Amino acid sequence: MKTGIYTNAFREYPFEVAAKKIRDAGIDMIELGCGEESGFAHCNPEELLASESRLDAFRGCIADNGLEIPKTWDEFIALCQTIKDKGDMSPLVVGGSDVWHIGFLYDLCYANDVLESDPDFIEECYKGEKDFSDPNYQKAVTDLAEVLSFAQDGWASTPDAQITTFFVNDMSAMMFSGTHMFGQINEAAPDFDYGWFAVPDRDGKINLLGGGTAGGWALSAEAAKDPDKQAAFDAFCKYFFSSDVYGEYCEQMAAIPTTVETPKMNSSEQFQTVLDALSAADYTHLMWNQEVGNRELPPDFRNFTYKTCIEVAQGSRDVNSASAELQKTWNVALQSFNPTTGLGVE
Repeated sequence: MKTGIYTNAFREYPFEVAAKKIRDAGIDMIELGCGEESGFAHCNPEELLASESRLDAFRGCIADNGLEIPKTWDEFIALCQTIKDKGDMSPLVVGGSDVWHIGFLYDLCYANDVLESDPDFIEECYKGEKDFSDPNYQKAVTDLAEVLSFAQDGWASTPDAQITTFFVNDMSAMMFSGTHMFGQINEAAPDFDYGWFAVPDRDGKINLLGGGTAGGWALSAEAAKDPDKQAAFDAFCKYFFSSDVYGEYCEQMAAIPTTVETPKMNSSEQFQTVLDALSAADYTHLMWNQEVGNRELPPDFRNFTYKTCIEVAQGSRDVNSASAELQKTWNVALQSFNPTTGLGVE
């Protein structure tokens, strides 16, 4: 298996010295500390981004010592291939028997290949201006199939509830999921050492995806007509979103805060990495089934899409066949649901 190390173990050394020691020890992969508990001994993002010369020197040090930080989608795929070739574990663990689980990887490919250049793709499909034979959409389906080729044997019959077991027992090197998994990992193996990173697109840009945004507190229109109920609702929201209460909620749920001011939180190192990445992301998108308005999906179209993409990954249909099947199902759905015209919208 590939051997990795957290560079905080060498924090007393300058990065140039630490890199040589790590190289000489035969370490294959590293995780750099970038603030908080790990300090800035080896990487201070603000300083590096503010000085091109410092950034070049930093990259040069990494290259000189045979260490690589994946900076593009192609490098991520190459990393998966290297792990697969080693044969000690699968590069990825996927819980494909729960069809919705495929959405994590699907949405990444969809965001990278479609939404970056055309955030209104679904609305344009409703209007008949685009369809699922679009080259960028087909690229997303193809990319998803390639990623799934690096999943464990039997991924399509593995439930989401089992992926943590694969991960913490060194059966799989990586999982692609949400921050809610941090709690499951910590509960399953409290001493398990792991990190988090964002998978870049082909140009090295970072797309981060958000889910669960449709959930939350709501007051019905009828209840809002009652001043006492409205006042009670307002008071509850002020309490819930107060810094201490909301911060504790986000800690327990590993949830991304949505308030303007960041609440008081004792974030884990992994979760803080997510928050930092979110602040620096090139793009942020909702998962495609979380969209509303003219980008809302027809009922049941999400899961049908995932099942069709699984068929592509398993080789039972090609991408052109998948596009045709998706378009056929889309056209049927449009007979009863089209938010651009108001059809089927309550």
